[in-house]
Amino acid sequence: MLADTEKVRTNVKDRSGRPLAILDEPVTHGGTDMGPTPLQGLLGCFAGCENVTARKHLSPYYKIRLIINVSQGSLQSTWEYI
Repeated sequence: MLADTEKVRTNVKDRSGRPLAILDEPVTHGGTDMGPTPLQGLLGCFAGCENVTARKHLSPYYKIRLIINVSQGSLQSTWEYI
């Protein structure tokens, strides 16, 4: 994975140079608002990792839904059994 940074925007690419994601800041923070913020990207990765892990261990027994709330600098993740 490669990261090419331009000002506050980061273009994430695989080894062949194919684009995977763009992380950027809003215009009000000097970015171009071309993609999620780095924090949103990190939380998205966290949600994906937690989702895969939970489904691997719980989905044979339960239907589940991951809920992630972010507010005022705190992160809370919960599972709902549906």
